[in-house]
Amino acid sequence: MTSKYRQRDESLYTEPPINEEYANNPHILSWWTDTHDLVILTRIKRYRWLWHKGIADRSVSDDLLDITPDATINHWRDTDPLCRGRTIKSVLTDFARARARDAGLISHLKSAGWTTCRLCGESFIEDSLPLPLIRRISINRIVFCSPCLTDIYFNDVSVRGTHDISHEDTLSYVQELAATLGYVPPRDFGTTPEDTASLTT
Repeated sequence: MTSKYRQRDESLYTEPPINEEYANNPHILSWWTDTHDLVILTRIKRYRWLWHKGIADRSVSDDLLDITPDATINHWRDTDPLCRGRTIKSVLTDFARARARDAGLISHLKSAGWTTCRLCGESFIEDSLPLPLIRRISINRIVFCSPCLTDIYFNDVSVRGTHDISHEDTLSYVQELAATLGYVPPRDFGTTPEDTASLTT
């Protein structure tokens, strides 16, 4: 079996069916607002097919809980039977998935597409990248396939130095990068998600 870090043509993100019990939950609908819908829509546009998952260390439930008064959350948790035996975050995430569908918010989702890796030239589907790789490069800047990113970030450190790049080209690249960043990048630049979070492709 091929490792998920070594394949390019299979989606890694399949969604379970939405349970209708979550879609029309009166215990959540009683306090739900347009602002909650806006949180979902913003995440759909920003995080695409991972909008409800924990990306950038936050999930949709975290963002929804942040804009809801604690008293409201406590009352909901204490009165909603679905919160017995499940975390409120999982109940809220399931509701948000159903709400995105029922309110038409999911129509704004930009699905994963096929593209060509800028490093190896192979075609790949964007959602073939495992979440740790997407977190490093941002979901809206997927231009390298999983095998190439895996080699660069996790395996073959020598890959970085095997390309025939002149001293002048290297210096020019670092100068452009420094101008873009507003500071001289450290030697290990690009090894953490924070390094590339603000860059565009």
